[in-house]
Amino acid sequence: MGRGKLFTFAASVFVFCLALPVASLAQDGEINGNVWVAGSNHPPDGTVITLSSDAGEIIQQVTPEGGGRFQFTYLRRGVYYVTARAPGYHDGTQRADLFIIKRMSLFFTMVPKREKGAPQPPAENAVVDERQLRIPEKARREFEKGAHDVIGERPNPESGLKHLRKAVELYPEYYEAYALMGTAYMDQEKWPEAEEALRQSLKLNDRYAASYFALGAMYNRQGKPAEAAAMLEKGLEIEEKGWSGHLELAQSCLSLDQVQKAEDHARRAHELAPKYPLVHVVLANTLLRRQDLKGARQEYQHYLDSAPQGPLAGQVRGVMEKIDLALKNAPTPQNP
Repeated sequence: MGRGKLFTFAASVFVFCLALPVASLAQDGEINGNVWVAGSNHPPDGTVITLSSDAGEIIQQVTPEGGGRFQFTYLRRGVYYVTARAPGYHDGTQRADLFIIKRMSLFFTMVPKREKGAPQPPAENAVVDERQLRIPEKARREFEKGAHDVIGERPNPESGLKHLRKAVELYPEYYEAYALMGTAYMDQEKWPEAEEALRQSLKLNDRYAASYFALGAMYNRQGKPAEAAAMLEKGLEIEEKGWSGHLELAQSCLSLDQVQKAEDHARRAHELAPKYPLVHVVLANTLLRRQDLKGARQEYQHYLDSAPQGPLAGQVRGVMEKIDLALKNAPTPQNP
């Protein structure tokens, strides 16, 4: 197969692969963060970090590493509570919603216990806890019902949107609910409503990376890669380790014929989330554009190894058959 035909083959396969969905890739998430003694950069001796479910069930316990860093990985979407405990210090607990954003960072400042009646210094994470306390319980429950309906095992966008509208009615500053409303509208391809909800989320909190990532995914699906790239880059400025943002940006860059930049972001997503199957598909797409058929085939195989019954398994196998045929018919390099 000559170079021209090889390029034509790679381009045709790429067009097929570019349409593969990315926004709904994984059901797993991560919670990480740091815990310190007030006024220092290290945790108290004997610190234990506990991850609990919304029902109070203990899921995992870890001790922080050097610098007080801790991490819980491969979590299902849902609501979690993270508690930091150490002898002689007040406990600290924070709530983590992994319904929308898959990766959250939490920070704990441990405050020593004092004699009864002695003044207590405020914890640095009091602002986070204060906002959580401001959310009415009814609004929180409506949000969680809406999230379950929108991204649960049996999606029901209309029911989810009903609960989410109630959540923002009860708590107008609920930017997470607006973000999830946006993704529900995206699933229905109601683009104006999706954009309005996502931009309202950012109006309430312009540091919420998940809304930038969702806007980027929406623009990609509408065939607006330049607009998508602008949103995704803003999100990655806030959350550089947001692997889904890197993955979406790789697709935007491919559409803009920025192949090297696309590969860089695809590889970054691969580095951050190597166990998520469709990361391999997007990286394979970029390798096809570089006419690296062997590399693309390897990544497609990684996808099949991790998701043999995945939603794209049949299509990926078909592409791999074409790659095998192209490699078989490729001319043998002549020795000088």
